[in-house]
Amino acid sequence: MAVSALVLAGIGWSRGALTWQWHFVFPLLIYPLWGLIQQLLVNGVLARNIRKQLGPVATTVLAAALFGLIHVPFPALMGATFLLGLVLTPLYLKYGNLWPLAFAHGWLGTLVYPWVLGRDPWLEMVGGL
Repeated sequence: MAVSALVLAGIGWSRGALTWQWHFVFPLLIYPLWGLIQQLLVNGVLARNIRKQLGPVATTVLAAALFGLIHVPFPALMGATFLLGLVLTPLYLKYGNLWPLAFAHGWLGTLVYPWVLGRDPWLEMVGGL
């Protein structure tokens, strides 16, 4: 996670978007719950059930691809989540624990929004309220 956060910070710095606002704390607390739901669906349901038929490598690629497709129509987000899926799925297949994956998903997602997508994750969450 630290390496990914540094990569995201580098992208944000290169784009002049490396910012931090006090309200980013709220997505850091809330977004892991949404990450847990997505990880449960992709890894806890899909990957766990197809692992025996496809093997770990094909399962990982398929789960990562689905994880990327969930984030259509944002190409940068699709690519980032595909790469994240390539890392998180084998971890789930080995350890069977969704909680660390949910936090990685939520915390990295909170950083992707401002630094890569140029969007405010908190405003995205409360914008529809």
